[in-house]
Amino acid sequence: MMSAVPWEPRDEMRSFLKDLRRRIDPAIVMLGEYERLTSRRGKAVSQEELAEAVGVSRGWYGLLESGAPIRPSVAMLNRLASALNATPQERKTLIELAIPALQSSFPDPAKESFESISFVRAALHRLRAASSEDETVVAAAQHLATWFTDAALIVPAKRIDAGCWKWWIAVDRGPGAKWSQCLAAINNLATPQQFDEFWTCPKSGSPGEIVDHSALTGFTPELRRVTFKAYKQHNIDVTSFLRARITARSGMIGCIQVSHRTGRSYSDLDRAVLAAVADLTSLALS
Repeated sequence: MMSAVPWEPRDEMRSFLKDLRRRIDPAIVMLGEYERLTSRRGKAVSQEELAEAVGVSRGWYGLLESGAPIRPSVAMLNRLASALNATPQERKTLIELAIPALQSSFPDPAKESFESISFVRAALHRLRAASSEDETVVAAAQHLATWFTDAALIVPAKRIDAGCWKWWIAVDRGPGAKWSQCLAAINNLATPQQFDEFWTCPKSGSPGEIVDHSALTGFTPELRRVTFKAYKQHNIDVTSFLRARITARSGMIGCIQVSHRTGRSYSDLDRAVLAAVADLTSLALS
């Protein structure tokens, strides 16, 4: 009989995995590419269910989550990160905790590319699980919140009719839901034509097309006056933003806007990630 080899649990790995699993919304339908059984929805995700989603045994996953010094494959860790709905940074952390030798294996640009590909892939799985047009648009914005973790505002919107828009606040880090109130104020102050212009400037039919805060210069003088009046009323100082276009074959048009405090610059990777998610959202709606 072989004697057991003592091991010291890796506390960081143990707490990291437990925290990721426990934060999963019990109502979630998909764990990565795995669709939860109807009987399990509404309940906390267990080790057994997560193991099924990843394709390993309950016992093996239990060892991993306990911090045992076992070495999983990168492919399995990627499946696990997707099932846990991990952010790009959390995916990277998971792999580095599980396989410390990889911590310095790749230069930063390579890591960024890996993270962005994983992020967009996870977005595709999340969009596939959406069951309605509204849910698809909101899911895209909520997923982007895990990339733009410092955003002051993330808001998806879609056009219902001329001058009539529906929007959701995915992220509002201003106290007292300032952005919800500010958008409502712009809606009240603007004419229907101006409110269409507010959401669609610049006019474009290309899904995934990106504009930034320089688009404000494209507003008509009256719309600029209305917009900045609402900003001032609600003490909004966010002027750096990216906006991506969403379209659907049904004729629906919409957008997702990510806003930050003044002076935030956006990398080419930020723009590419937002464009890719908006493009995938358009495809999911078509």
